[in-house]
Amino acid sequence: MKKTLLMVAVCGVIGVLQTQARADWTYAAGYYWECYNGKYYALTETGNGATWDEVRQEALDLGGDLVTIDDAAENSWLAATIFSSPDYQYLPGPGGMEHLWIGLCQPNSADPDIDRTAGWEWVDGSELTWSNWAANQPSDGAGEITEDWAAIKADGNWNDYSPFGWLPVYDGIQGIMESDEIPSAPVPGAALLTAVGSVCVGWLRRRHTR
Repeated sequence: MKKTLLMVAVCGVIGVLQTQARADWTYAAGYYWECYNGKYYALTETGNGATWDEVRQEALDLGGDLVTIDDAAENSWLAATIFSSPDYQYLPGPGGMEHLWIGLCQPNSADPDIDRTAGWEWVDGSELTWSNWAANQPSDGAGEITEDWAAIKADGNWNDYSPFGWLPVYDGIQGIMESDEIPSAPVPGAALLTAVGSVCVGWLRRRHTR
């Protein structure tokens, strides 16, 4: 009797995990994806200790790129949704503010004719036509360092950051990936969970028919 109750409990937990994991997010290629306006979004695994370029490369390897934010609606959706991803790693920046890399950079900031508020471009090459910078941002660290990469904070505002570790508290954060479709690579973890769940269901059915 005790063994039966234990098995029922284990199966129940697995069933709950399966249901919760897939209730709002689609698990594919090792990532949790969420859909908005025909695009798919996920967080990179690369985070702590990585540069913006390394985070972006992970997105490119999956056939996507770091997110390009087109308008206020998309920005609000990202702030309200992506920080609750099962893949989210709490890697806060200065002041404990949660933030994630987006696909916005200032590639020509070394040009003396480019100030800290100009020359920002999206990774797809498009110019910045809509923005949601926080107050007094971009700042280039008050002019003391080079901050040529943008991140979205949990409140939806943007900040410019340097990913090269001048402050350990935000040396390497995750990035938001955007893709036209969900990668179709196999997902061993999800398959294993499904298989174990199926075994549990079969075992319970056999117990019930005896």
